Amino acid sequence: MGGFSQFVYNSGWSPAVVDLVREGLAAMKAGQHLKLFNESVAILDRMGPDKLEAFLASEYFGTNKERDTLNAHNHRFNELSKTEDLIALNSAWLRSLSNLRVVTADEMRAEVERRAAALPDREERKRAALENEPRYMKLMRALSLKAGQVFSYATAGDPTHQYNGKRVLAWHFITDKGHHYMVDADGKAVMFDGATKKPVAEMEAP
Repeated sequence: MGGFSQFVYNSGWSPAVVDLVREGLAAMKAGQHLKLFNESVAILDRMGPDKLEAFLASEYFGTNKERDTLNAHNHRFNELSKTEDLIALNSAWLRSLSNLRVVTADEMRAEVERRAAALPDREERKRAALENEPRYMKLMRALSLKAGQVFSYATAGDPTHQYNGKRVLAWHFITDKGHHYMVDADGKAVMFDGATKKPVAEMEAP
């Protein structure tokens, strides 16, 4: 688990997401976790907007001073989880909701699709989301398209991957043809089959 730094990185430090975290911790009565979260936010505030922007634009893995600074409280989070269990608190909170409806996975997917289809600006939202995706996501989608495959989702980043005699970050992802990974290096993006390790597609990526 990447800790607080990975939450900042993956969320893009969206104000809406941050507010929801605070509201959720308060609703679950996870007071100590809320206090620790605010202390971690204070570290981020001291870093300033320029360092935050640089961190969000970084590759995350490898040498990353901002990441290490943001993870200063990770050990406290792990210790606190032993006495203030977020999973148990979240479960109790959910069960206390008067409008809770328990459904199967298939029923949940159908309900999500129903609600999504009802959005009047759904296509506009989808376009905006794709435009705002990080570089690695755009490259994986483009490579999948070039290979004649349908991109499904990214799974993980591997900072220890070896490519052309040097260590690089490889991004693993799933398409309708299974597991693949992508390397973005030397001005090119290359897609490899996850099982055979053979190149599937490549493109210029300045």
